[in-house]
Amino acid sequence: MESVLSNPLTYVWGAPGTGKTQFVLATCLISLLRAGKKVAVLAPTNNAIEQVLRGLLSSLKRTDPDGDVIDVNSEVIRLGMSSDSFMRDHPEVCERKDIQRKIQSKSASLEMCRKALLARMAGGDPEEFRGMGDIEIRARMEALEEQMEELREQETGFRLKTARIIAMTPQKLMMTFGPEEDESHRKLEVDHIFIDEAGYCSALNALPAFMFGVPITMLGDHKQLPPVCEIDRDDVLEGIANNDAKRFFYLLDRSALFAEDLVSQPREVLERSFLEGTEQIHENTVASSLTISHRFADNLASVLDRYVYRNGITGSADGSLRMLCVDTRCDDRSDRSNITEAEAIRTFLESENPDPGSIAVLTPYRHQVALLRRTLPKRYEDSVLTVHRSQGREWDTVILSVVDNRAVLEGKEFQLHLTSMKDGCGGEPVINTAVSRAKRRLILFCDRGFWSGRDGELISALVDCSEACAVGGLDL
Repeated sequence: MESVLSNPLTYVWGAPGTGKTQFVLATCLISLLRAGKKVAVLAPTNNAIEQVLRGLLSSLKRTDPDGDVIDVNSEVIRLGMSSDSFMRDHPEVCERKDIQRKIQSKSASLEMCRKALLARMAGGDPEEFRGMGDIEIRARMEALEEQMEELREQETGFRLKTARIIAMTPQKLMMTFGPEEDESHRKLEVDHIFIDEAGYCSALNALPAFMFGVPITMLGDHKQLPPVCEIDRDDVLEGIANNDAKRFFYLLDRSALFAEDLVSQPREVLERSFLEGTEQIHENTVASSLTISHRFADNLASVLDRYVYRNGITGSADGSLRMLCVDTRCDDRSDRSNITEAEAIRTFLESENPDPGSIAVLTPYRHQVALLRRTLPKRYEDSVLTVHRSQGREWDTVILSVVDNRAVLEGKEFQLHLTSMKDGCGGEPVINTAVSRAKRRLILFCDRGFWSGRDGELISALVDCSEACAVGGLDL
């Protein structure tokens, strides 16, 4: 915490459950708030900012139950469109989009009352006010003015003046706030900016946070999923090779952790970093690591440290994560979907019938998501997600449909893609993110014979330390 509060640019790196949000971020916020400071908290997506806020609000209420440091009901604002569930759970922090409309409606009613009084003074008798005396009309006007004043205190502009924690996505930051000389945007009056899930946030989206001249702290795990980049890598490589406009597309693939590099390193260095897949340079960013995870049990932490983190991370979760592997060999495939795994998962769900809110069925591929949603019982439709959509969330049970296996298509073995750690396949952050979502059980559905014993593969290590089991009649 001392490093975060005493340096202008810091990065707190930690795997899931190491306390980045509910300990480091919450503790730093309390310290800044005690000193009378205001802060902004950013996260790359609407889902991410709400997950961060849920954790922060819980920690703040636990640390400051009497509201001596901050009144979370009036001094926290979440800018942007809230989800229905977040609005239901935390209406007090959400931006109210309907306030202006209500003020305008009451203002129109107030104007009607004024006109009615003027008409009566001129000898008229407006139809809509017949039966009401002047005293009643004035009483209504006073009530309307009081209601409008209460509503104005809920307007975003008013709340931003009194808020001490402002939470939003980087996109909302860019749309709403600007530097001192920009008269078309609001001024962001904060003393510190925190960017959570920084590894998943694009550097281009994070850069605007650097224009306000205040300390910035990034928190995240660059060993999990990078920012989503919809541009094909081949197009980026072509742009770099031809030195045309497409050469800058790689910036969409760099995370917020590269923000310092974007303003301090030559373009050639940045391009080489992208081509070679090297990590950020961090000449000025002060980095620190958290190595005890309260999410991981020791068995999972051991595997992830050996294949992913390599920084001595250990688990401290109560008990042990139960890891199981269901052997589902599928030889007949034509795309990135696997019907054998889908049917086996359906059998498991029908047999155990878990609460849909306690379980996630994850897969690296959109083709498999579509197949699973067609195959599984309807009540689990929302439980099926790509690994990318699961970022920042957790479930008691996580099922991972691996999909990739030994299948042959047109005489050639299927090429591994988002499941392998080799040859630039990109499997390390995808599989790490997927298995990190599990709190109590991780169940792999895959071709066990294909994956077991493969050298240097994270999935293979997970398979080899999992219990082999079958679905249907076996207690999982």
